[in-house]
Amino acid sequence: MTEDKNPYEAPESNVVNNSGLPEAFIASNLSSKKLFWAGCLSLAMIVIDVGTYILSFISNASGGESYTFEYIICSLITVGASIYLLTIFKCLLQTRFNFFDANKYITLLIAINIISLVLIMLSASGNESVRNTIGITYFLFLCPIGVIATLFGIKLLKIPAQYPGLKFYAWSNIVAGICYAVIILYMAGFLVGLLANIPFALMMFTASAEAERR
Repeated sequence: MTEDKNPYEAPESNVVNNSGLPEAFIASNLSSKKLFWAGCLSLAMIVIDVGTYILSFISNASGGESYTFEYIICSLITVGASIYLLTIFKCLLQTRFNFFDANKYITLLIAINIISLVLIMLSASGNESVRNTIGITYFLFLCPIGVIATLFGIKLLKIPAQYPGLKFYAWSNIVAGICYAVIILYMAGFLVGLLANIPFALMMFTASAEAERR
């Protein structure tokens, strides 16, 4: 019996058709509408991330007595959206560029998002000592996050295709990753990470236009 293939997985030979697009991309379930809304979500993430950071600051300053519920809701949205966008991007890399080298880094970034959410939920506890411990753990966790983000960006630079936003997105990950790894440059990394949403959205909109003509 033949084993069913993963619909997200591109074939070893990514044949290009008459429209100039790889067959794997044409056959994928990345519709024009899905890619367009992924681009919109990426831009919305700038506002959501800033809002989450402000709520986090207020919640911590008040000892967890103010805006904690709102902070958790925004964090849930942020993590869910990040995982969704990373999944879409992984599929795009495989089908549009026949590129699989970044798979393990995307998987690690998704796992990090889930772990971060667990830490956020625990930090919402009314116990101050628990919040302080989780806060320290979270900042120490920034170092491995930074290393993974940097390696992810370096891998993306190896994609030979000239694609709108791709190089900018790769370098944004490298710079943000280095800032996170240094820890004391966390805020700089956060700001660069916000900017990375713009080239990501540009890639999604470009892919959406390509999917429209297939």
